[in-house]
Amino acid sequence: MDSKKYLWSETRCLSLIPLLVFVLILEMTTVDNRLSGSSSDADGQPDEECLFDPILPKCTPEPEGCPVGFAMNAYEQCFPRHEGGCPEGYHIHER
Repeated sequence: MDSKKYLWSETRCLSLIPLLVFVLILEMTTVDNRLSGSSSDADGQPDEECLFDPILPKCTPEPEGCPVGFAMNAYEQCFPRHEGGCPEGYHIHER
């Protein structure tokens, strides 16, 4: 193998490391924010996000249960009732 070609390839790969580290940190921050309940809903009450992501802390029911218009899933998290069926492109797995 040509040593110049090898060195160029190694240098190119090493130059990608800072970018990969940045992307990893960005992704970890995003996941951490979601799990800590940081969102556009300032009061932490269940909202439409709980339909697709009921593990968010704001989807945890109060001691008196889920708010009006919400139901509780098998994991005791609130999600919005969607009486009209699932949004386009989604389905219920139990059916």
